[in-house]
Amino acid sequence: MRFSLLTITLFMIIPMAMGQRIAGHWSWVDAPGDRSFEIELWKNVANPDSPNSYDFVGTHCGVYYNGGRMDCAEEISIRLKSKEENILTGIIKSAYSESVSKIKLTVLADKNRIKWEVTGAEGQFYFPYDAVLEK
Repeated sequence: MRFSLLTITLFMIIPMAMGQRIAGHWSWVDAPGDRSFEIELWKNVANPDSPNSYDFVGTHCGVYYNGGRMDCAEEISIRLKSKEENILTGIIKSAYSESVSKIKLTVLADKNRIKWEVTGAEGQFYFPYDAVLEK
């Protein structure tokens, strides 16, 4: 009985802890300042029992060449599933070319930064292949 209660409690706490760490606004600015990237993530509550459902969804905005190229989504463009405790994988749809790329996010030890990686690039887009985003 104790084991069952402990197991249930752990399965409820781990997703909530991950949700508190990853949900929110994250941003990156390239050192010279001519490129920036922002994402807004929130816990997905739409049909969580669907086999294609994602744990987190969000939007993005990438600005390159001092505003000469923009890739900013007005609708949900990021879909993520929790892989391990601090790792999420998923997809991003470019608002610039409508191409879909695979991504991976890793919550870093200080919990106020995430590592952003494009692991399978498709089409033309204006967001970084890899960057560290801050909350």
